[in-house]
Amino acid sequence: MSSPLKAYFVAAYPTVWAGTEGRFYYSGLAFNRNFGDSAVFVARFVDRNDQESGETIEYEDIKIVHAESQQYFLDIPSIAVDVPRGRNKDVVYLAYTKFDLGGSDNDNFSKSEILFRRYTNGGKTWSDPITLNKNQDLVQCARIGIDPANGDVYVVYRQFAYADQKNGIYIVRSTNRGQDFNDPKRIINLRNDGFDQPETANEVLWPYPENFILGESFRTNSYPTMPCCHACYNNLCKSEKSS
Repeated sequence: MSSPLKAYFVAAYPTVWAGTEGRFYYSGLAFNRNFGDSAVFVARFVDRNDQESGETIEYEDIKIVHAESQQYFLDIPSIAVDVPRGRNKDVVYLAYTKFDLGGSDNDNFSKSEILFRRYTNGGKTWSDPITLNKNQDLVQCARIGIDPANGDVYVVYRQFAYADQKNGIYIVRSTNRGQDFNDPKRIINLRNDGFDQPETANEVLWPYPENFILGESFRTNSYPTMPCCHACYNNLCKSEKSS
């Protein structure tokens, strides 16, 4: 089977969302290591439900929604599908992070943005990307929620401390089905920068929170998630209980 993803060696962050008429939407990230080429993709599958036994789910197609190389790296896509409203059947939303790797050797992740795209025509064409974060330099991991009552779209994401910006979770809202969004609003300031669990006692991968206790902490970047219209996050530091 031919696929545009065969140009990439690694894939990650799979997300599946069900649409109407038995269709499934599968998003993910494909990339080459060492911050080479990267691409956000969406594949479509459909359940034909046309036989009593055997496999009825069929692959339809796959499209690369956004591809970058060298200076930019895409990361952590998230997909959501709204229920039919009016004449539209499936309205599909996609959010992801775009990193600018053009900084110095010690500051490669000094700039990123949360991008949002949508389609309403059955996946034939995607809208141009909208940047959701404003006056925020280092952000990552967008998650989408849809209000089942009215179709309002919410996107929550993580901001990392940089310059005069604090660690925090932010949210934006669209009242016209993802055509535009309001300015970001802070949900909470987080207490830690995020860190990786070291492999040895002497290894330091990230700046640890104050009073970090090896063996009693675990890897976390406090990324948010969003079931429906409720934002969830982890505000864990050292041996404290999470919020």
